[in-house]
Amino acid sequence: MSSQKLRVAVLFGGRSGEHEISLLSARSILSAMKADKYEVIQIGITHEGAWFVGENILDVFAGNGSLNGFASSALFADPSRRGLYSIRKSDQYEVIELLADIDVVFPILHGTFGEDGTVQGLFELAEIAYVGAGVLGSSLGMDKGVFRDVMRANNIPQVDTMVVLRSEVEGSLEDVIEQAEAMASYPIFTKPANLGSSVGITKCMNRSDLMEGLMDAARYDRRILVQKGVEAREIEVSVLGNDEPISSVPGEIVPSADFYSYEAKYFDEHSELLIPAPIPFEISQQIREIAVQAYRAIDCAGMARVDFLLDKATGQVFLNEVNTIPGFTKISMYPKLWEASGLSFESLIDRLNWLLNAEQIAIKHNGDIKDDELKMAEKKPTRADLLRDRRNRRSRKSSTSSSRKFKGAAKSIYPPILVRGEFGATASRTRSKRKKVRRRYDIALDGRGAEMRLPSLPTIAVGWRLLSGLLVLILGFLIYTAWNSPLFTISGLEVSGLARLTNQEINAVADVIGKSIILVNPSDIERDLREAFPQLAEVSVETNVPNEVMIKVIERRPVLAWQQEGQTFWVDADGSAFLPDGEGGPEVAVLGADLLSLSPPNSESLENEESKDLSLPIKLVNAILTIHEDVPEGVPIVYDAQYGLGWQDPRGWQVYFGHDDEDIDMKLRVYNKIFKRLKKAGIRPALINVEHVHAPYYRLER
Repeated sequence: MSSQKLRVAVLFGGRSGEHEISLLSARSILSAMKADKYEVIQIGITHEGAWFVGENILDVFAGNGSLNGFASSALFADPSRRGLYSIRKSDQYEVIELLADIDVVFPILHGTFGEDGTVQGLFELAEIAYVGAGVLGSSLGMDKGVFRDVMRANNIPQVDTMVVLRSEVEGSLEDVIEQAEAMASYPIFTKPANLGSSVGITKCMNRSDLMEGLMDAARYDRRILVQKGVEAREIEVSVLGNDEPISSVPGEIVPSADFYSYEAKYFDEHSELLIPAPIPFEISQQIREIAVQAYRAIDCAGMARVDFLLDKATGQVFLNEVNTIPGFTKISMYPKLWEASGLSFESLIDRLNWLLNAEQIAIKHNGDIKDDELKMAEKKPTRADLLRDRRNRRSRKSSTSSSRKFKGAAKSIYPPILVRGEFGATASRTRSKRKKVRRRYDIALDGRGAEMRLPSLPTIAVGWRLLSGLLVLILGFLIYTAWNSPLFTISGLEVSGLARLTNQEINAVADVIGKSIILVNPSDIERDLREAFPQLAEVSVETNVPNEVMIKVIERRPVLAWQQEGQTFWVDADGSAFLPDGEGGPEVAVLGADLLSLSPPNSESLENEESKDLSLPIKLVNAILTIHEDVPEGVPIVYDAQYGLGWQDPRGWQVYFGHDDEDIDMKLRVYNKIFKRLKKAGIRPALINVEHVHAPYYRLER
């Protein structure tokens, strides 16, 4: 495949409401596919779903000409008939002929019947390689209701949403509006669950807007998404790759309207695109990591644009959606973000055409393909790789040439010199010392110039060895003096931040009174205090010469009491649990199941629990504190391992709200509405379960 042009069929148009956007994207892609690399086949799909093929047929679809004279075309699901076929009518029959074999299909079909996995299923059946996500990734990315369930399962933050059916809107619109208002206050967004490019989206500021938005979204899809409005900045990230995807720099959209509508996205040139987005580096990295996580969660491949909402008030990041076939128009964010990340539009198209599934390439070549070619499909060598390889080859060539020229010579940075008439040796950096010849002269004492000296004391040469030894002795003496000096002995501790603990308890664990300041290790004291007192949220120890030790602590403030197996634990707002350590205590009490492990390994008694880090999920703690305000007076909160949090209502029924704080406010509102309806109908339930806010139920018997 590398020795010939790649034959690419660009598929555009389609039956969705984004037909025109597909044409704009296709024009940009075709302009980037150079004739020396690709043999391009243009395939257009009309609004009615008819396929036509022909040179420059994109111009006809854009309104410049007629389809008369262009051949109808088709792809067959039968893999034995792989390729593009033309269909022409004779007097009595339709003649089907193979028009061209295809290496790759590049689908630029936005919305339904193109981005939802339908056409990808055709490619899979026909065993034709194609660009972009597969059937699963495409369908999950398109259905925004199911997509949000997948994101929540992967702990990716989502804005509060609910899904309603067209039949519910048509049959009981008032009930749907009440459910939406119970979920969130205005503004509320309505949108089709299976459509893109902001088609059918309405920002509803009141009940009248919500009614119109629901009816408008029902025109496009049988499933409608109702989403809580957030005052947020719109951030987008481009993702590229298969098994090891990479993300681009984030960009921000500043729409000219209230939100990034269909008109603002493609036709309004007053909307601003800020690339890169002016956000802190930490948030930028968080958004890029979540984008790749979501990309992998839906098994996406090839390309995708991931859209985020950045709450202006809290700075919280919400993932909004993943577009598996993003726009490629001149103002589209996907190619612009990659261009800002160092990948040109032409290189991006090249990379996408090579990001094909390895199995698809193997099928194309009947299994006769090498591992190197499969790796090439995942990543082509970049210009930097080629330059680096060329530089390494040049370096190896130079080294080989030099070794041949001076064969047998020692490696040195000095020039060669003549030694014993032989050219090739090199000069040494250090010359060998010539041995000093001591000569003896016998001179008569009475001779001229002779003298006799008296014996003298030997001189002591003061060198660096002697000075080093002296310094070591002096330093050792100073350390010994400080070790035993009362000046450096700790006589007391300065402890601050205590609430329920006492100085005596801290002193007993720190155990530094009477010790030398030199022996005190602040890290060891911090560790001992944390192990002895789990109720300490923060501990810091400072030492100051000559004998000061200061300990600062922050004790955890208990917000609830967790009762389990006859034992009570206090729990703070972060979920950390510890044994009670004083009078009084939190007002909120929970009769809990065995969430806390009271038998740690190698422990013989409950007293060892103090050394074990016990905790409850923070979301569970938040849910307890939230529902506490709605619990009837004098009724304890109960945690059930199966149903989660709830209470035994004194009027005779049990109510449960699940295991965390997700949608807890809306669950409480739903519970109150169910209670009012049952009371009005004269029904006395035994159980009301609102664990799943979109599927609450009640039972007349437990």
